[in-house]
Amino acid sequence: MIEKLGFGTWGIGGNLDPLGGYGPFAEAEAKKVLSHAVKLGVETYDTAPPYGNGQSELCLGALPDRDGLKITTKVGVNHWSDNPCYESDFIRQSFTASLERLELEGAYGLLLHSPKSFEDHGIFVSAFETLRCLKEEGLIRKLGVSLKSPADLLFFVSRGLIPDIIQVNLNILDQRLLDSEIVECLRANPCEVMVRTPYAFGFLTSGIGPDTQFSDLDHRSRFSKEQIKIWIDGRNEVLRLAQEFEPGITLEEVAMRFLLSLSIVDIVIPGLMSVEEVEQNVAFARKGALAEALIEEIISFCSQNNFKSESNFYRS
Repeated sequence: MIEKLGFGTWGIGGNLDPLGGYGPFAEAEAKKVLSHAVKLGVETYDTAPPYGNGQSELCLGALPDRDGLKITTKVGVNHWSDNPCYESDFIRQSFTASLERLELEGAYGLLLHSPKSFEDHGIFVSAFETLRCLKEEGLIRKLGVSLKSPADLLFFVSRGLIPDIIQVNLNILDQRLLDSEIVECLRANPCEVMVRTPYAFGFLTSGIGPDTQFSDLDHRSRFSKEQIKIWIDGRNEVLRLAQEFEPGITLEEVAMRFLLSLSIVDIVIPGLMSVEEVEQNVAFARKGALAEALIEEIISFCSQNNFKSESNFYRS
């Protein structure tokens, strides 16, 4: 299942804006982690201009051998402090700058970055037309949207704006994508589904506990204690369920293999920030799917409990 494992580059871009990431990250280390992922067979890489204000794109552009890699970037937001813009000229200028940083003549995918306001749907009709033109010009293979909420897909499809690819939140506790209406929409309008936040910013890993302190430069410092407790209580119960099926399985393993097991998911993009994390996730992918009964147990457990997400903090 290594083909379903991708690499999200927000974290390795470093933090050049207040609360714009996970804190500083050395350029040399970023290149090292990326190179190791390529070496181990990870093919899909997701980036965007505000990830370190272009730094993650520059690091991808510095990779010596990118033949066969699928690199997706975004348009609409160049800096976290900016207001989103989906005007045609802005899209083209932003994408041109991204290609220069990536040292590419074209990209695998280009996504509208987390649209938040849909009051003027005409702007998105125009934005999709610009993406279609870029596709016809051979500059991208797939056009799409990085969705703020999974339900936003319904807005686009209802207006005939059918993406080739969507990026969306999904993890063992945040299963909004599995809502029957959204699943039916995807069946009727097939597209590549790329899921982010598999570890919910690290809260679905054993390395973060209820008393973990985050620096003021780490966006996770904004999460409430209530939300953190909800996630930690939920993850503990999911781990208990998983260990009934596979004794000794870790929280990280069940979180990743759950997503890799779902047929609705094409690519999972964890934010990998060390060689060890790359190796761990590749190992999970090679183990294959979880037991079908366990997947059903996890979905049932989540549907019976309210693991609310502070969605305003979900950046992509």
